[in-house]
Amino acid sequence: MKARLLVAVLATFLVFGFGVQSMAATTIGGSLERDFTDDTVWYGGYLRSGGLFKLELGASQPVSSPSGELKLFSYFLADLNLGSIGINNGSLNLYFGASPDMTLDTSTPSFSVSNSSAYGKLGLQLNLFPFSIQLQSKGRFDLSGNLTNLFGGLGIGLTF
Repeated sequence: MKARLLVAVLATFLVFGFGVQSMAATTIGGSLERDFTDDTVWYGGYLRSGGLFKLELGASQPVSSPSGELKLFSYFLADLNLGSIGINNGSLNLYFGASPDMTLDTSTPSFSVSNSSAYGKLGLQLNLFPFSIQLQSKGRFDLSGNLTNLFGGLGIGLTF
């Protein structure tokens, strides 16, 4: 019972403390991420759409060995507006969410969804209409809650 009350208070604080006036916008862009666990660099693209709750779809693959294997993601994100910037109706947003661990192999053709791991994402996005710049951190977790991979990245996109 105490845990539910604590979650309700925290959610209320986040919603009213940061504001829920996130603009409904669609962003298409590219990202570059570094996996700090096995020291690889990943590049990919994404499409993010929605208002307070956004859906982000995309894929990435390693720069060093561009094979037929793509990591797919479909994040369900909460997007909180931290404040407005007086330049071009700009804003700074905090977003966080999760995605299942999915893989598409175009060489064999096969698609798989992992039943033992998922991704969590936390980031900041600076919107300077029509451009957006994001800094993000992403982690791959097993279902016991242990961090197996840690990513840091930068994304640049167009918002319309």
